[in-house]
Amino acid sequence: MLKSRLSIAICFLANFIFTAAVASADAARSFSGEQIVRKCLENGKHHNDMVQEVTMRLIDEEGDVQERSMRMKALLTEEKEKFSLITFTAPRREKGIALLTVAKADSKSGDQFLYLPSTRRVKRILGASRSASFRGSEFTFEDLSDQSLENYRFEYVGKAKCGQWQCYLVDRFPKQDGSNYQRTRLWIDQEHFRLVKADFHDHDGAFLKTLAAHSFKLEKNNFWYPRKLVMQNHLNGKRTEMLVNDVAFNPGLKVADFSERALRRGR
Repeated sequence: MLKSRLSIAICFLANFIFTAAVASADAARSFSGEQIVRKCLENGKHHNDMVQEVTMRLIDEEGDVQERSMRMKALLTEEKEKFSLITFTAPRREKGIALLTVAKADSKSGDQFLYLPSTRRVKRILGASRSASFRGSEFTFEDLSDQSLENYRFEYVGKAKCGQWQCYLVDRFPKQDGSNYQRTRLWIDQEHFRLVKADFHDHDGAFLKTLAAHSFKLEKNNFWYPRKLVMQNHLNGKRTEMLVNDVAFNPGLKVADFSERALRRGR
């Protein structure tokens, strides 16, 4: 499960988790763009909640690096409510800063709340703020928001080589106004239906950035999990890397683990 964030984050960060799923060549030729994406999302049905320990590396155009540590939690309830909580654990200046995302079953984009320990205040992320950088990274708040399949239109583009794999190319278009992106091209490998990368384009057609998954690991002999994610900004030359140090599936998280109290406590 945890199939709500077909982006940054989201499949990749908290729920871009994939199992091996193989289709015949004849069947694959008949797939629509949405069917390919749905098959990709089906690969995440092995768990309802997870916790990750992640190192975020901010790399500027000169190659200088800043490192931060984060704990990332996610939960999908039986009622199809979706929660994620990202909390910085280091360095000291970032420790305790947290982002909570909550999406109800009928939500269009979900709600996001940012907690800053320095002010002890919770700020709701709205409107234009969704396009802002998340703590200086190349990820925006929109990248980390709920991105349910129902909020997008999909078009099958074709096939192309992507690294060592052959991929389906599917373009994703937001149905509602307000997105920073006019189009996102998804590269999904034909053998395992893993999202290998996503190219983001703005409303003027400019090629903004690419999110790529690396170091896939076969977990529990039935699903593939990327241990490294890279968001490359093509306009400013900067990139952000997410390195998964540890991950636990189905640790038994509850809705209470995603309350405002949990947000403020940084747990």
